[in-house]
Amino acid sequence: MLAQGVNGRVRYREGGVVIERVGATAFRFHSKRAPIYLPFNQMGSVTFKEPRMIFSGFIAFGTDPNLPGFDKHRDPLTVIFNWNHWADFSALNKIVQAEVEALAFRPVRGKPMGVADELSKLTRLRQQGVITDQEFAIQKAKLLGS
Repeated sequence: MLAQGVNGRVRYREGGVVIERVGATAFRFHSKRAPIYLPFNQMGSVTFKEPRMIFSGFIAFGTDPNLPGFDKHRDPLTVIFNWNHWADFSALNKIVQAEVEALAFRPVRGKPMGVADELSKLTRLRQQGVITDQEFAIQKAKLLGS
């Protein structure tokens, strides 16, 4: 799947996404930046903002747009899109969110995690908006055996 935006494009690949910078807007803010491959297991979070009447939307991978100094035009992990591209980016967002959520509940190989570690991880995911309060409650009940 490929979603073409204003300042670049995002290509879905099994295991992650590739962010490529194309077009005049991309050149202005990112010059000749090489494509970035971002695996799902390193993403952390995905923020999706729909375009509004006169404002562009964006998708940000592992970047918190609420942080001071965030600039969606210059952030290397953010791609801006308008209404013409909304359907492609909306579909991409759903796929990526599902992949990131699936990884969040997959046990890590190697050192086993304790219940407290798992609860802490779930709390972080809920605070980041990756999982809902209802999903958090279900997973917490499974962990605590209730």
